[in-house]
Amino acid sequence: ECQAIYDEILGQLGVHQTKENETSASREFSTDINAGGEAGIPFVAKGKAEATAGVGTAHEEKETTAPIGRSGESLSFLAIAIKKSGRRVVIEDFHYIPEESKKRFAVDIKALLEYGISFILVGAWEEPQVLVAYNGDLSGRVDEINLRWTDGELREVLRLGQEALNISIAPHISREMVTDSSGNIGLLQRIAEKLCTQADIFQSAPEQLPIDDHHLLANARLEICREEAQRYRKFGWSVSDGFANSNERTKGIYMRIIQVCVEATEAELLAGLPQDAIIERIQKLDSEITANSIRNALNRLDALQAEKAIYPVVATFNPVGKILNLADRELLFYRKY
Repeated sequence: ECQAIYDEILGQLGVHQTKENETSASREFSTDINAGGEAGIPFVAKGKAEATAGVGTAHEEKETTAPIGRSGESLSFLAIAIKKSGRRVVIEDFHYIPEESKKRFAVDIKALLEYGISFILVGAWEEPQVLVAYNGDLSGRVDEINLRWTDGELREVLRLGQEALNISIAPHISREMVTDSSGNIGLLQRIAEKLCTQADIFQSAPEQLPIDDHHLLANARLEICREEAQRYRKFGWSVSDGFANSNERTKGIYMRIIQVCVEATEAELLAGLPQDAIIERIQKLDSEITANSIRNALNRLDALQAEKAIYPVVATFNPVGKILNLADRELLFYRKY
């Protein structure tokens, strides 16, 4: 996986190395015909014809190129190539990279930092300092930016939106909207949009319009849930179905993991479910399922969602902190309403 990342970086920069040279030789035959004078050749005007034949050799060279790989020397080459480009590397969906590859990348990134190359990694995880957990040498060298919004910031977004549209949302409705959002600015915007749609507000009003009917908020919630229903059903069905080569026992374990998540309280999901708690709850549901098989299933949960094309990921398991986190907090909203 790291190799693929480096190949992609160098490929986008247009940097390649010569991997193989191939020279081929082939025999070449030629015939020259010169016409002049007179001769009696059917279907050709009278004239004198001379023909000469020759044999030669043609040479063709082929060059095969490939991006530089992942050796110690290649990291130096990679760093030089990135520096020369003047560009910044951004790796999205970092949480989908397999755990072993993350560990190797955490080692490589220390070397790249020493070459003066920094990366921007974008992903969904709850545990702080994930890279440091993989490589302690990165301590103090990695900055994390948590994009979770505070309730105060969400209220400010609502205030600015109301000013722009010249509307006034009743305080009790605003409070519920912020609570529903669970720190997710995208969800707050969706709720506000649906609320305005329910109130037939599509542009700034010449005079301030009040929104104080709680039924409008209830209808907005239902509309969002209808839109998200298929996504969360797909999550439940797809994860419970396991990988393509999963046997029925393994599929049953994934089904139990989903069940534990659904039955957990909102506070538990927000805080994260520890691995031991998940094992305990699953074994209460089915005592024949072993702790080791549950651990194996949890470690592959992120990869399973990637294989099933579940984007964005709904739940993510951190094998270092041994905790299952809810990455998509809209699930709480959907489950509630």
